[in-house]
Amino acid sequence: MSQIRILSLSECDATQRRSVEGLKRAQADSEYLEEHWGDLLQQHPDEWVAIFKGAVAGHAADLDALLRELESSGIDSSRAVVELLSTETQLFVL
Repeated sequence: MSQIRILSLSECDATQRRSVEGLKRAQADSEYLEEHWGDLLQQHPDEWVAIFKGAVAGHAADLDALLRELESSGIDSSRAVVELLSTETQLFVL
């Protein structure tokens, strides 16, 4: 049976603050990727890149290799912006 834990107001505030900070960091990392796309594409063509805290945290030709690199660096991949820098035009049919 699962237990329900009641958070104090200060715990709620701290949790909310961390969530907002995480969203702001993700937005800033997405903006970094967009602003530096051309340079990153030249440096890492057809590679996966991870942006974390406004910098390239890792890159690899294979997504699994990039995720292992992030893990070995102590970076939670769910907190990084991960993108494939493809030199080919991608066509998605929705």
